[in-house]
Amino acid sequence: IEDLWWGNQPALAIQSDGTLHLVFIGGAPEDSGKSDVYYAFRSPEGEWSSLRNISHDPGDLGMLKIVLDEARGTLHVMWKRRINSRYALTYSRRNAQGVWSSPESIPISAVYGYPSWYDFAVDATGLLHLAWRGSGN
Repeated sequence: IEDLWWGNQPALAIQSDGTLHLVFIGGAPEDSGKSDVYYAFRSPEGEWSSLRNISHDPGDLGMLKIVLDEARGTLHVMWKRRINSRYALTYSRRNAQGVWSSPESIPISAVYGYPSWYDFAVDATGLLHLAWRGSGN
């Protein structure tokens, strides 16, 4: 897909109609080793969409996850991002019309340290639930 120099940590979600949603961390040679989160989908007919940068903040990223709320047509994506010498979780979503939200940091109290592990899910009402293990302080 497209002309990225490298990509890793792919995460997939598949709709019941066969649409495949892909997010991954990648970069291009001019990025000097920094990475962004990219999204593309493949239609049930096998056609790939154009690649889209959804993080817009090249840096030290990792632990990418995707959750599909098929009832609402919403994709939820989360990743760990290094800010100075600490890590924080960042979140973005794609609504049923295909519009991505601006990435936002998830406020996790410094008391719990930085997230060394996390997972999230969406319930039947569309509410997100996040669990993490903090480390550091």
